[in-house]
Amino acid sequence: MNRIKTTETEGSLSDMIGLAWFVMTLPVRIVFGVIGTIGRMVGIMLGFALLATGGAMWAAQLPHFAMPVLAIGGLLTLKSLF
Repeated sequence: MNRIKTTETEGSLSDMIGLAWFVMTLPVRIVFGVIGTIGRMVGIMLGFALLATGGAMWAAQLPHFAMPVLAIGGLLTLKSLF
């Protein structure tokens, strides 16, 4: 039987360039990912602190000050989570 061997070389150069680009940009993507994660964690902590402060103000019979603090804390926490 006569089998013709064919090799796929059609895209190997673009695959190698894509791999090189992936490897070269990996550290930058990791740094930006870590910065984004730290930012989300800080937002969650600040939002939770505002929620706790608003709850304490509400318990101290200061609802006019507590409502905006609770709303900002809740929005900040939800924005950081999602």
